[in-house]
Amino acid sequence: PARTEPARTEPARTESARTEPARTEPAHTEPARTEPTRTEPTRTEPARTSARKQTPLSEIVRQLKTFSAKRINLLRKSTGKPVWQRNYYEHIIRNNESYQKIGEYILTNPIQWENDRYYSGGTP
Repeated sequence: PARTEPARTEPARTESARTEPARTEPAHTEPARTEPTRTEPTRTEPARTSARKQTPLSEIVRQLKTFSAKRINLLRKSTGKPVWQRNYYEHIIRNNESYQKIGEYILTNPIQWENDRYYSGGTP
């Protein structure tokens, strides 16, 4: 069977359409920009620095305690002896006053070891 093309219909031309001069402007024009063009999209989240998954602080502390305890016990020639406290205290420093108090505690706390009821003498 022979293929037949569908009939094409053209819009009717009016007299004014034939007498108007042809337009020379492009079919689509962009409006003038008043702001500089951005090269990157606006971010709503912080940029990721690597493709790896972020490690929670608790996991970092666990790894630090595990690695250092093994190394300390190796140097002491004692295996499995506890080196670290079981838990740790986490605090977010929110202002300069908090920062100063924590810094003071870190600097002066070792002086207080001999007065601590759990201090057994020797190196803490």
